Amino acid sequence: MTVDEAIAKAEQWRKEGACGPAGLVAIALLDELENARATMAKHEQEISALHAKLAGETLRADQGWQRYEAANKARINADALLSKAIPEGYVVVPAYPTDDMFVIGGEVFSDSARQYNPGDSRDDQDYGASIYRAMIAAAPSVEGEGA
Repeated sequence: MTVDEAIAKAEQWRKEGACGPAGLVAIALLDELENARATMAKHEQEISALHAKLAGETLRADQGWQRYEAANKARINADALLSKAIPEGYVVVPAYPTDDMFVIGGEVFSDSARQYNPGDSRDDQDYGASIYRAMIAAAPSVEGEGA
């Protein structure tokens, strides 16, 4: 007798209300089998739901990774362009000095004015250059910090 035939026979005994020991055992086994099948079907649904969720999470992770890679490439390209656009020894400063730059430039101007000899070309260059360097040092960098 095959498994399917045994199950069919147990179902028949259950319908007929079989009352022998073999019939009662067969009916109990059939009930247990039906419970196991129901549990298995429930678990299969849960597994399918988890597979779908995992597929969605994997897709989102892949999309996130692709966005990260694209942003990283853009940053690398921007860094390369900036390094070519700003020659060695140059810095990016605001088109118009900030308040901090004016304050620092004024302080250097006041300190240097005491030692300044107008008309002396070397003093003229040092005086202007020291104010200029101080103001550039006080300029905000591209990241928003002092240069």
